Amino acid sequence: MIFKSNFPTSPDVDIIISDVSVDYTSIESVEVDFEENAHDMAVLTFVGLPAKAVTDYINAPVSITISTSPARTSSFNGYVTYVEPELITRRGLINNSPVQRAKVVCFGASIEMVEKKSKIWENISMPQLVKKIANQYEMSYSVPDDYFVWDRVLQNDKSNWEILVETCNSLGYFVTANGTHIHIYDPYKVLSRQLPYVELTSVRGSKGSVSTIPGRILELTGTFGEYTPNGNSSAFKYVGIDNSGNLISTETLDDVEDFSGLGQRVDSKHIDTVTKDVTSLEMLKRFAGAALRKRYPYNVSVSTIGLAEPMPGSVAKLDEYDSYFDGYWLVRSVKHMVTRSNYVTKLSLSSDSTNGSLPLIRPVGAFKQPPTSVLNNKNTWVAEYAMEDIYAR
Repeated sequence: MIFKSNFPTSPDVDIIISDVSVDYTSIESVEVDFEENAHDMAVLTFVGLPAKAVTDYINAPVSITISTSPARTSSFNGYVTYVEPELITRRGLINNSPVQRAKVVCFGASIEMVEKKSKIWENISMPQLVKKIANQYEMSYSVPDDYFVWDRVLQNDKSNWEILVETCNSLGYFVTANGTHIHIYDPYKVLSRQLPYVELTSVRGSKGSVSTIPGRILELTGTFGEYTPNGNSSAFKYVGIDNSGNLISTETLDDVEDFSGLGQRVDSKHIDTVTKDVTSLEMLKRFAGAALRKRYPYNVSVSTIGLAEPMPGSVAKLDEYDSYFDGYWLVRSVKHMVTRSNYVTKLSLSSDSTNGSLPLIRPVGAFKQPPTSVLNNKNTWVAEYAMEDIYAR
């Protein structure tokens, strides 16, 4: 255990790098990064790392747990992927090592899926695809009971991770793989998934106090507008030709509930027309809905006093700005930055709503606690037991 200090917001941080010799007291800082549609990532910065460790650590299993209380934890399970050493002669030796500082970069257990493959998937649905991939790596998974069937999915020079993300995204779902658990979710239904919810408060929230309590916002920057770095936010017209040669079209504004439901939808002034190669109106509507789920008119980056519990796919509430953007936001990524005297969490949040109306709660299966990640006899991370959660959407 490291980084335990007398500061009121300092977390307990447990780090284990398996099967190698480690001086844990030489760890200067820890960063753990979770992001939708991406592998988990962690960076351990060492001061005075033994020179042999630069190569010995590669592929070593790593586990990291950040806890601010027994109920508020964040965990990472993965492998050392590469090491970035600094060997600067004028700085002399540190801890009797010529490696004055080194970053040990780790990727989550899903990095096992990165081998390129060539394969054809015939007549397959998303739950079937997720199951086949998860079972191959002995991972658990949660996936909606969406049985839309692809006639053929070509995996040409793509990894299993790439094909998993690509196919799920094409139907409007996002993917995370925390430890050995794959989670597929609809970003428009995150309120009902009931992942950890956090409240982020501005300085106004405590009558001007800048006390260091978890969730206190230190910095907030963002973009608000119809056209943002994410593109046009909320209106598409999709056009295609079905199997019978008929012209078909659909507009995202046709469905008044086709948005996140986090508040009152922000409408778009402009409508983009997109042509897609499809076989049916159902497929066209699915592609249009999927495109909409990737674009949000409001996007912010928030730095807060450390919060261990939020994850991509959970909900954060911005509070006490006395603005229309106060309210509920979708968590897109989370980055924990811990030193021996400081703990900051940086979140990327998105929304397509203002607080002009109450959130819309849609019935959907709640998130189930996944099994623990454990090392098997091959020193590979696997789920402690098989869990197949195909939940109602």
